[in-house]
Amino acid sequence: MVLLLSQLLVLKCTMLIVQEMNEFNLIMIKVPNFNDQYMIHPYQDILGQKCQELNPKSKKINGQYFSLGVNNLVVFYDQSISDRQLFQNLEDLYMVLNTEKIKFGVVIGHIKEGKTLQEFNTIYKKVQDQKRKYFQGHIFRKFNSDSLQDLVQDFQSWQKRKDVKAQFAWPNITYVKSIDFSKIQKGQLTPNHDHLALFYSVDCIRSRGIQEMFNFIVKQYPNVKKLTYEAVEITNNILFGSYGSLVPQFFFYPKQNHKKPMRMNLKPRADLYIEYLKNNSKSFQDHLKQAAENRLRVKRQGYFCGVNFCEDIHHNASLAYQYMRFHFVDYDKIVQLDVDSVSTYKGYRYERNPEEDERFLNARMFKINKAGYLQNIDVKALAVAEPLNDDGIDDFWSFMSEGFMPIGRMSFMTYPRFMRTVSTDVSRMRYLQNPRMQDVIKYFTGWFHCAEEPRFYLDAHTPRIMLPNSDTEYSTLVQTLGADYLPPSAKGRIYDIMIQIVTPKEKDVGIWIKDYKNWNLIINCMEQIIKKTKYKILLAGSQPPDHLKSTGRIISIPHIEAREFLKYLEKTKIVLIPAVYDASPRIITQAFYLNTTVILNRQIIGGWHYINDQTGSFFDNKNDVVDVINEQIKRFNNKEMNPKDWYKDFAYDKYAKIQSFVGILREQNFYDNYDDFAI
Repeated sequence: MVLLLSQLLVLKCTMLIVQEMNEFNLIMIKVPNFNDQYMIHPYQDILGQKCQELNPKSKKINGQYFSLGVNNLVVFYDQSISDRQLFQNLEDLYMVLNTEKIKFGVVIGHIKEGKTLQEFNTIYKKVQDQKRKYFQGHIFRKFNSDSLQDLVQDFQSWQKRKDVKAQFAWPNITYVKSIDFSKIQKGQLTPNHDHLALFYSVDCIRSRGIQEMFNFIVKQYPNVKKLTYEAVEITNNILFGSYGSLVPQFFFYPKQNHKKPMRMNLKPRADLYIEYLKNNSKSFQDHLKQAAENRLRVKRQGYFCGVNFCEDIHHNASLAYQYMRFHFVDYDKIVQLDVDSVSTYKGYRYERNPEEDERFLNARMFKINKAGYLQNIDVKALAVAEPLNDDGIDDFWSFMSEGFMPIGRMSFMTYPRFMRTVSTDVSRMRYLQNPRMQDVIKYFTGWFHCAEEPRFYLDAHTPRIMLPNSDTEYSTLVQTLGADYLPPSAKGRIYDIMIQIVTPKEKDVGIWIKDYKNWNLIINCMEQIIKKTKYKILLAGSQPPDHLKSTGRIISIPHIEAREFLKYLEKTKIVLIPAVYDASPRIITQAFYLNTTVILNRQIIGGWHYINDQTGSFFDNKNDVVDVINEQIKRFNNKEMNPKDWYKDFAYDKYAKIQSFVGILREQNFYDNYDDFAI
C-alpha cells in the first residue's frame, strides 16, 4: 500500500531530520481547496464511519489525515494556508514536543501533477483491512498551531493503544530479530552468519500472510547456529524513497559475502524456502547434519529423550515444564517387552469392509479385529487413517456411541498435522481445518505412526508406537502369493526401475496425487535416467510427458488389479519412490516380499525405517539419483541384497504388537477388555 500511495506524492523538503529513533514522522501535503473538485464525495462515503473528527459541527473541511503504519502521520492541508503559516505552526509544535523530549521528523510536499486526493482516498480504502484500527479523519477546525497540536496528541494516544501496538507488532519475535534497513544498507550484519531477511510493511495485507509463513519456518528450525532470521520493516523507507521494490520480499545474505544478497523469488510456500536454505546456506546444512548425528547418537546410547532422571523435577519448574511437554509417550520398547514376554499373543489386524458396514464408505476408518480366526471378531477398537469429512465425522461418533475405542493412524500425507501444499484445497487435508475434525483427533487414545520425528506431527501427551500399516503387509502377500513363493532372479527381471503414480480421471484427485507422489521430481528423475543411462523404466498407472514418451525408453502400464500389478513388480530390480508426503507406502514392503529393492527420497515422511544395506538406499534429488541407482543395481546383480528375508524377520511380530498396544490403551483409558486369550 505504501508504495502505491507514495507514487502519488512529491516529498520535497525535510524540516526536521527523519530517522529511525523518531517516535513519529509528520508528513505535510499541500492540496487544492478541499471544498472544490478534490472532495467530490463526502468523507463518510469514502471511508465509512471510521473518521475521527476534531470538530464535527463545522462543515468546512480544512484538512485531512491518515496514518501510514504506526509511525507516520500524513496531513493534507488546504493550499490557502501559506508556507509561512505552515512553518510557524510546525515551529510551535516543535517547541511543545521538545519540552516533552519527544523526537519527530517533518517532511513537506504536494500531490503530483495530474493526481488527486480522491485517488489517494480510493487506494487507502481499497487496501484497508476491516479487522485493523486506523487513525484517519478530517480537520474541521481552523488549521493552526492548536489544531495541529491536538491532532498530534490524538495520534500519539492512538499509537500507545494496546490493540494498535498488537496489530503492528511482529506476531512472534522469539527467534526473529528486528533490524533497521539502514544497518543492512551499511552492511552491519553479524559477521560469519548467514542471514534470512524478510522486507515487509506493516500496512501491507500480503506481508501479514508472509509473516505467518516465515514464523512457521522459524518454529521448525529455531536454533540454527550462525543463521540469523531478520525482519526489516520498511514502510518509512518506501515512503521516503530509500527502498523502491515490492513487498513482501525475502533476501538471503550468505556469510561469505553480505554485500551480494540473493533475492528469493519463490512462491509463498514454506517447503520451497526450506529447500532453498538446504541448497544455499552452509549454516543450515551444518545444522541438519549435526541434528542427524545427534539423533543417531541418542538412539545408539538408548537415552529417553525429554526426561532427566538425574534431577528432581518436582523442585525445578523448568524441568517439570519440559517433562510435562515431552514426557515419555513412545511405547515401542514397552510393547516390545510385552510381546517378548507373552507367547500366546495371536495378534490384531485392520479390517474394513464397506459391504458389511456402509459407514466405511465415507472415510478410511478400520475396525481392529483378532487375527488368526476364520471369521472377523472385532475388539471394539477403531483406527482413523485420514482426515474425515462431515459425513465421516458423523459415522465416527456413531462408532463411539457403540463403545469403540478410537486410535489415530498416520497414513495420509502429514495427517494429523495440517500443512499447506499445492493440493490442500482439493484433498482431504482441508478437513483438518474443520473444528469438528479437530475435536475428533483430541478424542484419540493413541497413535500408530510412521514418522522419524513424531513430535512434529503428534501431540506430546498421546501414547504412540512406530507401526504403520505397511508393516503388516506380509500376511496379505502370503495369502495372495503363497508362503512358498520364490521370486525370480536378477536375470529374470526385464525392468530396471519401476515408478508408480496413478493418474485418475477426476481432475482434483489428480492434482492431489501429483503433489502426494511428487510428480515434478519423478519427471526430473526420469530425465536424468534417460540422459545418463540405458536403463528401462516401467511407469505404472500413468503416461509420461510427451518429451519423454518420444524417447522410447519408458514403458507405461495403466492402473491394474493388485495381483496383476505384483506380476510386473516381481520383474523389476528397483522401485524408485520420489515422494515426500507419502506416509509409508505399502509398495515398499510389497517389493520386499518379491525381493525387489527400493530407493527412497530421503525426505519421505514414512517408510524410511525399512532402508538398510539389505533392502535399498536413499537419494536426495535429481542430481544424485543416477549414482544411487547405478550402485544399487550393481549390488542387486551381484546378489549382495536380500530384502525378502529381511522383511520376513522384520514382520513376524507386528500383529502381536498391535494387540499389545491396543490392550495397554484399553487399560489406561478404562475400556472393557475384549481379549479372551493371552491374559
